[in-house]
Amino acid sequence: MSQSEFVYKLLSVCGGISSRWAGHLEFWEGEEAGHYNDMAVIVSYVVDSRVNNATDEFEAIFAIVEDAVNSSIRDTSELAIIGFLEGILLVGSHKGLTSKDFNDWLGVASNKSILELEQYFEGNT
Repeated sequence: MSQSEFVYKLLSVCGGISSRWAGHLEFWEGEEAGHYNDMAVIVSYVVDSRVNNATDEFEAIFAIVEDAVNSSIRDTSELAIIGFLEGILLVGSHKGLTSKDFNDWLGVASNKSILELEQYFEGNT
C-alpha cells in the first residue's frame, strides 16, 4: 500500500473526521499538504477519540495501521510508525495517554513499534 492509500484508508474509517479534514484542506488551499501533515490531522482525531472513549472505529483504524507497519513499501511503513504511532504517543502524552491506552487495538507489529518508540523517548527525556 502506498502512503496515499494508507491515508485514504484511514480517512475512510474515521467517520467523524470530516470537519477537521475540510479545515485541513482549506488551510492548504488546494496544495499538497504532505502525508505527514495529513497524518497529524488523523492522529489528533484518534487521540481526541480515545480521550472521549469514542473508540468504535479503532478496530478498523488500527488494522489499517498494522497493515501499513508491515508494508513492504518502506515509506508507508515509516509513515505508519513515525507519523501515526509516534504521533499518538506525542500528542497523547499531552492528554495523559500512553501506549497502554491503545493496547486493545494494536496489532503485533504496531505494538512492538510503539513500545520501542516509548522506550526511546523515556531514555531521552
